[in-house]
Amino acid sequence: MRAAMRDFARAARDYSRRYSAAIKMQSLARGFLARRAFRRLVKAHQRQQRMEQANRAAALAVIAPWAATFAARSHFMRLRSACLVCLLCMDCSISSAAGLLDHAP
Repeated sequence: MRAAMRDFARAARDYSRRYSAAIKMQSLARGFLARRAFRRLVKAHQRQQRMEQANRAAALAVIAPWAATFAARSHFMRLRSACLVCLLCMDCSISSAAGLLDHAP
């Protein structure tokens, strides 16, 4: 009976040691695979950022000679719309003062 109990205890320790070793190997393998996948993800992200930066630089190189023209055109368009609004307001106030329109500005 004692021999059987010793064998059982030895088998239980052996099983526990093997089980712990299997868990450790799995965790090492999963950690290795996760780090490798993360490195690939970081490299892909860096490659994407470099590509976006190159695209932005190319767009700026194309637009740079025209930047002053675009700025002047934008300024002109804002002034023109402001003048049109001002003229419309003046027209509405003159018309409403004359009693030609039913609404006030």
